[in-house]
Amino acid sequence: MKMANNGVLSFVFAFDTNSSHYAVLQGIAPFKNIRIDNVMGYKTDPRFELYNASGYVYDEDSQTLYLKIRHNSEKETIELFY
Repeated sequence: MKMANNGVLSFVFAFDTNSSHYAVLQGIAPFKNIRIDNVMGYKTDPRFELYNASGYVYDEDSQTLYLKIRHNSEKETIELFY
């Protein structure tokens, strides 16, 4: 996890290609935008875990980010924009 001076919080996940990686990140302050799979403004969907793709849900009350990363490459970067 790394917060850049420009207000971007980045997470890099390493995992086997063509696999899915699930993560629960707590203490994540509300963010303005998210980039997953190099797609800015990735849309949230409460059924994200059912798809053969990356996805997320954010619970603002508990400041918890639920992620599913579908690894198209060995390292995937998730960016939160504040």
